[in-house]
This record gives sequence, structure tokens and C-alpha cells, in this order.
Amino acid sequence: MQVGTTSSSFSLPLRPHNKTHNYTSIPFAFKGRQGKPRARFPPIAFSASSTTKNVWRRTPQLKTTPSSSPSHQLTQKRHPRNQQGPSHLDHSIDMDELLSSIGQTQNEQELYSLMSTYKGRQLSIRFMVSLLSREPDWQRSLAILDWINEEALYTPSVFAYNVVIRNVLRAKQWEIAHGLFEEMRQRALAPDRYTYSTLITSFGKAGMFDSALSWLQKMEQDHVSGDLVLYSNLIELSRKLCDYSKAISIFSRLKRLGIMPDLVAYNSMINVFGKAKLFREARLLLKEMRAVGVLPIQLVIRRF
Repeated sequence: MQVGTTSSSFSLPLRPHNKTHNYTSIPFAFKGRQGKPRARFPPIAFSASSTTKNVWRRTPQLKTTPSSSPSHQLTQKRHPRNQQGPSHLDHSIDMDELLSSIGQTQNEQELYSLMSTYKGRQLSIRFMVSLLSREPDWQRSLAILDWINEEALYTPSVFAYNVVIRNVLRAKQWEIAHGLFEEMRQRALAPDRYTYSTLITSFGKAGMFDSALSWLQKMEQDHVSGDLVLYSNLIELSRKLCDYSKAISIFSRLKRLGIMPDLVAYNSMINVFGKAKLFREARLLLKEMRAVGVLPIQLVIRRF
């Protein structure tokens, strides 16, 4: 089956002579995790002059790659999932060279062919997560994650998903981040504090504050505890957006959860109360600070 190439063969340098990374940026429309994660797509043919090459889309089978050959299917059966795992080759692999080779792949088919050497899970999941964290292209990081889960059959990893979610959020791929989150749930993975913090902070900094608060609500519904840094960041984002009622709501939520505000959080809230002309609340907060042993700075005291 031919995907995104005009020929079923290709030349892929596995060990370049130098370590200069040559990452290729490839535009494509990735639909696999928008709304329905794990959606499968038929092969897509296009001409060499096509401006938008959807070469990273998933396909039901990749018959032209070594990783889908009968011998590799047998290899896959010989490596069932187990807790002990095989002997790993981590220290014998040059990650820089592997990343460089991955950066030269043009589609999922080529990437799978490159990684087929390690299909028996000769590399530890820790190595694979490190590889994902260093892969600068969010599209390829998605393809690597799919290879980890569907080809090499690693046990699904929260750490791997967290890294890929971070990668797609850096590229402002909001819908794909949603899809990855739902995919975690489908794989019986519980999003952790890092998952939620990444989503909340990224959506908030992008100005999608309602979405950030929606992620916060999901986090609390899942009984995942936030920390002072997360809530303080949300308060500060609310203040910068002049959404003082939300800042007050977040501060109340923080205290309700038993998280002790620090000087930064208190100062942000005093600033919020001042901007909202809630001077009585600001003075009460100054009194509370002294009572719990957090000394306000003199500039704040003079204002109220």
C-alpha cells in the first residue's frame, strides 16, 4: 500500500556521517486525534507537486515496510508484554544519530521502517520518552508515539503521552491535544498533575482562559491535586486579562483545597482586589497575611 510517495521504495540514511540535524518541516492535515482518536484513514495518493502532502496520516496496514512483513509479525509475537522486559540496548544507541535519521523521514511509513530495527522493544520506555522529549517536530513525535503503542507494543506510558501533549501544545495544535487526552483515557491511563498543568498553562497563556478553567475543573473532578504554582499562575493570568472575578474564584478554590498561599499569591490577589476597587477585601487579606506569618511588602501596605 502506497502512502504519500510516488514509489514504494526509498533511500533512508540510517547513520549519517555528521550529527548536524536536518529536520524537515512537512505541512499536513492530521485528523487522527480530532474528535475521534485512533481514527484510521485510507491511503492518500498525491502528485509530487502537491502543495499539501498528507503523508503522516495513519493507514490500516503498511505492507511496503519491513515492520509489516510476516517475519516481523512473528517477531512481534515473540515479544509479549511483560513486566520484566527484554534486555535493552539503550547505551549502545547514539540518540543524536537516531534523531537525525528520524528527522529525514518524510512520512509515517519511512519512520516505521527506520524504527523496525527496534521493534522487539530492545529500547527501554525511558529511552523512548527521552527520544520524544528531544524530537522537535510535533508531527513526528505523534508518529513515534503511535509506533511505540501500535508497532512495538510497549505498555502505554503516561510519561510518553505527557511529552507528546507538550509537543503539540507548543505547536498550538489544540484539537490534537484534546484528542491525545481522550486517547489516554481510552488506554486506561490516568492523566496526572503534569498532564493537567501543561494543558491548563498552555491554554491559559494562549488567551483561552475558559478552556484553561475547563481543564482545571476536569483535574479536580479526577481528584488530581493542583499545586500552589499552578493556581498562582492562573490567578496571574486572570489579573492580566482583567478578569478579576475569576481570579477571586481561583484564589477561593486554592484556599478551599487547603493550599497555603505564599507572598506571590497574596500580592497578586491584593493587586486584583485593588484593581476591582474591593479595598475592604484587600485590607482583610493584608490582615490575614500577618496572621499566618506572611509579611507583606511595604509598597502594598502603603497602598491600603
